[in-house]
Amino acid sequence: MAKDHGLNVIHFSIQGNHLHFIGESKSNKSLADGMKSLGGRFAKLLRAKFGGNGSVFKGRYHLHVLKTPTEMKRALEYVLLNSAKHKDVIEHIDPYSSGSVFRDWKKLVSVRLSGLLEEDVYFFSELRKEVFPELSPPRSWLGTIGWQRAS
Repeated sequence: MAKDHGLNVIHFSIQGNHLHFIGESKSNKSLADGMKSLGGRFAKLLRAKFGGNGSVFKGRYHLHVLKTPTEMKRALEYVLLNSAKHKDVIEHIDPYSSGSVFRDWKKLVSVRLSGLLEEDVYFFSELRKEVFPELSPPRSWLGTIGWQRAS
């Protein structure tokens, strides 16, 4: 498990041919070991579902270190609303993301919060703990309150 290696995944989104993660790690080694663990876990799940063998992720991932409140806020929007953006639909919680456990939708999308998104938040609120027990709550200033200070 990635947590065992020091990588805390706080949000994710599963797309058709790639994954998005927002995570926190204290060191490069924790990040690398956590990503290897995460990749191995996903590979086992995908092989169990679809069969096959060989490399699933080929050891590749794009890293972007978030440094400012604005970067963190944009990353949250990108990851949690990515499916709606690509499908060109009204904002909604993607069932293949951690959007259902995100508690600060009104702060993130402010005036843009649609009635549909509010219904999604209500629907998923009961499932938070059972569906995503592996997610970690953010621990950094940027992940907890820093992004809320973004312009």
